[in-house]
Parts: sequence; structure tokens; C-alpha cells
Amino acid sequence: MSRRNFLNIGEVGNFTKKAVENFEENIVNRKNYLEKVKEDSKSKE
Repeated sequence: MSRRNFLNIGEVGNFTKKAVENFEENIVNRKNYLEKVKEDSKSKE
């Protein structure tokens, strides 16, 4: 494998890692948001 191919694979790996981290963070943020909305709707009843 050439050095250039190796670097490209490393860049793809870093991109994928960041994408997964962002995806996980967004899931947590969405869950927190939905829990807050649920609590707010309960308090209005």
C-alpha cells in the first residue's frame, strides 16, 4: 500500500470517527430534549 493510500484511509477513519461521535452526541441531545418536552407537558396538565 502506498503512503498516499494509507493517509487517505486515515482521513476516512478520522471522518468516520467524528461522524459517529457527532451522531451519538445528537442522539443524547435529542433524548434530553424529548425528556424536557415530556416533563413540560406533564407540568401543564
